[in-house]
Amino acid sequence: MATALTASVQAPWPVNPLNHEKRITSGPLGRLRLGDRSNSVPVMSRMFILSASGSDSADQQISNVTTYLKERSNGRDDGLLEKLASSLAQCPALLAWKAAVPASSHQQLISYLEQGRFRPTRTTQPPKLGFIFSGVGGQYHSMGRELMRDYDVFATAIEKADKHLKALGAEWSLKDELYKDTASSSPSIINRVDVAIPATTAIQIGLVLLLRSWNITPVAVNANSTGETAAAFTAGAFDFETSIFIAFQRGTIAGKVKEKRPDLKGAVLAIGSTSSEIRPLLKVLVKGRLDIGAILGPNLISVAGDEPAVCELQEMLKSRNVFCKRTPMQLAYHSFHMHSVAPDFLTALQDIQPQDVKDGPTFYSSLAGQRIDSTKSLTSAYWVYNLLGQVNLLDAELTLCNEQHLGQTPGEIDALIEIGPHPTFKKPVNDILKSHPWGENVRYLSTLERGKDAISALQELACELFAIGYPLDVAAVNSVTKEVDNRGMLADLPAYIACRYCKY
Repeated sequence: MATALTASVQAPWPVNPLNHEKRITSGPLGRLRLGDRSNSVPVMSRMFILSASGSDSADQQISNVTTYLKERSNGRDDGLLEKLASSLAQCPALLAWKAAVPASSHQQLISYLEQGRFRPTRTTQPPKLGFIFSGVGGQYHSMGRELMRDYDVFATAIEKADKHLKALGAEWSLKDELYKDTASSSPSIINRVDVAIPATTAIQIGLVLLLRSWNITPVAVNANSTGETAAAFTAGAFDFETSIFIAFQRGTIAGKVKEKRPDLKGAVLAIGSTSSEIRPLLKVLVKGRLDIGAILGPNLISVAGDEPAVCELQEMLKSRNVFCKRTPMQLAYHSFHMHSVAPDFLTALQDIQPQDVKDGPTFYSSLAGQRIDSTKSLTSAYWVYNLLGQVNLLDAELTLCNEQHLGQTPGEIDALIEIGPHPTFKKPVNDILKSHPWGENVRYLSTLERGKDAISALQELACELFAIGYPLDVAAVNSVTKEVDNRGMLADLPAYIACRYCKY
């Protein structure tokens, strides 16, 4: 299996470059703000690819690129890396053996090439992709913000969402929340329900648009809970503004539960077990009521409801050595706690008009646990039940995989990509894959990860997809226009690198 290594070093960058009015709008420094107090120019990580007709020829290319870099490297950034990335990207991507690696410096790229972990793999046909959208719970104040520096598509989406949220009445700024520092005098409010839901949805939609600009699109989508808003956007059911509107209303109205029912104190508990094993325990609770809110995997569910009952259940599970963990959210989604705000949510969404897009990705509903034949059924009533009712990501995921035949076609390589701020469903999805014979041929991949540079995370995903034969747009990943790409060719690459198919 090819290993896609990610550049882990990024140059310093101001806390919030979006506060500066002027910026360069083209090339790899497209998000650079003029007037920045920092004296350093950000170093952009780039994706370097190799494509060859055989494993020996691929290994030879790796050796020759390493030698070429050592001979040309002078310790200064003279544009060599940018030109090398562009030149290598001109070689035929359709050759069977492929490898890719992201790097941000000469030494880093040389190190990766010499480590022997950068191995080409043989591909057959482009994989089909499924997108999985996580709900709230994985959010954090800095999610995705590095992407705004180098990728205009993502930055524009966040700016557009921020403006729309303010127009809807938000008294907080999405951009400000993303750029808050942990030592800021104004602490982050990203875990507040009215912020977490629309902020996470905006990040997910921004990721979808960015991946789409790289020619990375799914054949099917499914999601958990609030993630279905971004999934519906991806499937073409709603436009950008309507999707942000739904997320804003959900967050705002859910946040009013405490006003309407001050006697309720809610909580959500993730449990490493099954609904059949936990349901009897819920019946004997004496400190309150809990509902099974979500079935997330073969051995992962969540329960929601009264906080005292959550504490009671935690003690019971710990005594039985059953995994359980509280989520950071302080509202009991997918439980009876949401009944008090259901009428308000239904009224707020009464005018939404979902569209039915015939050629879009297939939508697999975690609320229904199956495929939705028409996205026109995603009416206001659907979203109210999505707030109140139990969601079954497990059944939706199984149906998606079975109906799309992911991993079943001989020679086909397929992947499920989690779209969200953190790989929340890595374990449950892999558990699902391990439980079925077709699962061994399906990869789980993710986009962002808490504590990891967002550019590195997305470029690592791009490298993984390229290595398994996905026809993504490498120039777009490297944030260069075709005009810049064509000017930046290296004329002195050895013949075995600048193969006869390439045009310089």
